[in-house]
Parts: sequence; structure tokens; C-alpha cells
Amino acid sequence: LELEHLLSPNHINFLVYKSTLIEEHIIGIPEDIFIEQNLDKLSIQDQKALAKEFVKFNERCFIRLLADMRSYNYVIVITQDFDRIRAIDFDQQSYEGNPKVYKPQFLKENNALVDMTCNPH
Repeated sequence: LELEHLLSPNHINFLVYKSTLIEEHIIGIPEDIFIEQNLDKLSIQDQKALAKEFVKFNERCFIRLLADMRSYNYVIVITQDFDRIRAIDFDQQSYEGNPKVYKPQFLKENNALVDMTCNPH
């Protein structure tokens, strides 16, 4: 969580009490639900903005060695200036020799976003 706070535009408030970590609730729509219910309804402009955010999220995961960012392990936060993608599962920070592990673009659960990023409709 400290790395999320330092390396991401998203900040998470959390408390530590003895050996217990309490983190605030992260507001947003789980990406797998967003993909299922809203992806095909986005305008070209919104698709481009979401694609840009997905690329940035992909790189942040790699920099932070944050693995397993399948579509159900992050949320999309809808704001007036468009969307932001936020991780919600932080227990997968580790070192793995295969760099693909840290890039959400290589997980099949994210194929709809990858396809949209490469080929906006």
C-alpha cells in the first residue's frame, strides 16, 4: 500500500494496529462488470480515454511488480474528466522472473480491453 501511495495517482488511506492492516474501501466498478455491461456502449472518445488509462495502469503494475491484475482485481472509477483504473488487490507484489506476470495486457480476463485499446470501434 505504501508503494501504491507513492507510485500511483491513487492514494489509499490505511491504518495499522499491531499486526492488523485496515485499508479504506476503494470505490469503483469492478472492471469485469464494467467490461460486461458498459464497454460496448462507450463512444469512440471514451474508448480512447479508457485505452490510454489502461496503458498507464499496465505500466504502473509493471513498475510496482504488482501481479495478477485480472479484471476482477481492479476497478474503474468514473469521474467527470473520465475514468481512472485502480488496483484493489495488493497482496500479489513480488518478484517473478517473467515480466509478463506484471502486465495486465497478457491476462485473458483483460482481452476485451486489450482488443479495444488496439482497435477502437
